[in-house]
Amino acid sequence: MRSAPRRRSCSTRCFARRRWSLTLTLTLTLTLTLTLTLTLTLTLTLTLTPTLTLTPTLAQVVCCQMISAGGDFLARLGAFKAILVDEVAQSTESAALVPIVTRGCERVVLAGDHCQLPPSVQSAEAEARGLSLSLFGRLIAQGVRPFFLDLQFRAHPKLAEFPADMIYGGRLRSGVTAQARPAPRGFAWPRLAVPLAFVETGGYRDGCAESAESESKSNAGEAARVIELLKVRVRVRVRVRVTLTLTLIP
Repeated sequence: MRSAPRRRSCSTRCFARRRWSLTLTLTLTLTLTLTLTLTLTLTLTLTLTPTLTLTPTLAQVVCCQMISAGGDFLARLGAFKAILVDEVAQSTESAALVPIVTRGCERVVLAGDHCQLPPSVQSAEAEARGLSLSLFGRLIAQGVRPFFLDLQFRAHPKLAEFPADMIYGGRLRSGVTAQARPAPRGFAWPRLAVPLAFVETGGYRDGCAESAESESKSNAGEAARVIELLKVRVRVRVRVRVTLTLTLIP
């Protein structure tokens, strides 16, 4: 006997199409003078009316910003099975609660790192009153134990060594070797075994004076030096690619 085919389960999601309706209004004004001169005046009025329509699909995942999750658009879909908030440690607690409270779900996954940058709060008073504390940080402060990803693959092991010891207590390990992160060409590295170098840009007399505007600071001389290094790096990469291509031609 042949068993009945299994039905694929999928959750219905939707996406939005924004349509614009264009309304043209023409106003004709005729002025007749004694010299029989006809003056025609046209007034063109454009009215753009956005129309938001829903088209059902079989999408498994809906991606949006946290504040957008509280809008009427997603409310038509009902409650979600699960909600994942990425980089939640850089979001304010109130913003992270919007998709959880307004949409509702059976499971919530918060992904972030409370040891890195906190939420950006412009108001000093709001920051003093605790708005800079993320939902992720509050849960950890209340004793919730997070699942720690203790293997990093981005940085050179030497670059990750200091924050791994000072910030994560030596628990963060590197899943990439130093040989897999060689020094980029186009720069005279003082020591090839050390993936960090300081570049002298000069001081005030060399055009590297720091300027400030409100709370923001800039240094045009240092920026120019960085652009110069990047241009050399790009030229070296182009030459290497051309050489490799020529060697493949018989």
